[in-house]
Amino acid sequence: VSLGRDAPAEVLAAIARRKELEGQRAEILASMAANARAVDARKVTAVEIAGAFAGRGVPAMLVGSCCLPVMREGLGWDLPTVRTVDVDFLVDTPYRGRAVDVDAMLRPLGFRREFREDGSTIFSNAAMSVEFITPERGRGRRGPVPIGPMGVSAVARRYVQMRLVDTIRREIGGHALVVPSPWALAFHKLIVADRRSRAAASAGKRDKDIQQAVALLREIARRPEAMEKARAYLGAAVPARWRAAILRRARERLPGGAWEG
Repeated sequence: VSLGRDAPAEVLAAIARRKELEGQRAEILASMAANARAVDARKVTAVEIAGAFAGRGVPAMLVGSCCLPVMREGLGWDLPTVRTVDVDFLVDTPYRGRAVDVDAMLRPLGFRREFREDGSTIFSNAAMSVEFITPERGRGRRGPVPIGPMGVSAVARRYVQMRLVDTIRREIGGHALVVPSPWALAFHKLIVADRRSRAAASAGKRDKDIQQAVALLREIARRPEAMEKARAYLGAAVPARWRAAILRRARERLPGGAWEG
């Protein structure tokens, strides 16, 4: 029904208000639906997301603290239980995998695409957030790195290439996962801890990195074969300056142990 331009102002205002309320109602219902999906997605784990990437031929490697449960189950090592809501995937550039619409893949699990202040992409639901990182190419690079075939922008970080050059493959929960080797993960955490700011905001992360690295180094030192591989990796894949910082930290935390040699 068209009332024309001569309709009373109060009627036109009421119609405009009704349209505004209908729009707000649609947004609320969409938000409620997303929250309901997110509640259902609480059972979705980082391992399942990593498995979904692997099944689609996407070289996005699960990294960070989420690797410890994989190593505990896949290797049978005595490692701490980790509870984290931040899930990081490492993607090398230039990208050499299949194209995948990450947004479409994660949306049915209740994830919403968001953007950090720097423009990098993050997907969040009620249970966790998923972010992508990539090695920093050229010191001091600013801004996120677009990964077109995935439709995301990754955060460029130093040292993460350490995790790419030495990996292990394990079958966890029916998913074939590739994660950094335990020594690559431990050494990376030590070098990052060594470089973190001592500001209060970073202190907690630094302490967590050191604790997890020490747990990994203890398990490595108990296994001669793992120790041999760790030393070979440290000597061949890690620059001398980084190696010195890593060994200094290892000796501080595990004095008189296997890392003194």
